[in-house]
Amino acid sequence: MTAGSDTLTNTSPDKTMAIDTEIVDPNLRIDQKFNSCWEPPWTCTLDLTMQAKEHRVTEWTVSFTLPKGAHLDRDHFGNTDWVEVTSDGTGNDGGEAGKVVFYNKAGHAIEPLPNDGLTIRVPLVSTGDKVEHLDDLHAEESHPDHP
Repeated sequence: MTAGSDTLTNTSPDKTMAIDTEIVDPNLRIDQKFNSCWEPPWTCTLDLTMQAKEHRVTEWTVSFTLPKGAHLDRDHFGNTDWVEVTSDGTGNDGGEAGKVVFYNKAGHAIEPLPNDGLTIRVPLVSTGDKVEHLDDLHAEESHPDHP
């Protein structure tokens, strides 16, 4: 990893692509890894891994932007009792089209390093291009009810 002023770039030789991650919360870091896509329409999965740097994180919110025609697959993601999706990217749930936001409701705290962190598999559906990268990926130590 190489560090910049407020981004980290994965330059590991065993990765097929470099991903820049903006550091919004200095204690909470999030990285993404593309898994696979199959068609038609495109169904893609990516893994998001969050790590705490200094102290345990018990309330967190994740957000990212998807390209036109893509959205979070609620049927395969929202079947947990610990994650609440407030916007799935469709624009049909009161959220902004293309914007995905979810947060933890209970449990799944993120422990400080050297813990492996918390990994979440994110299923997406796209009628446009394959989704192999999430834009504007952010993880914040906060909760919609307790900003």
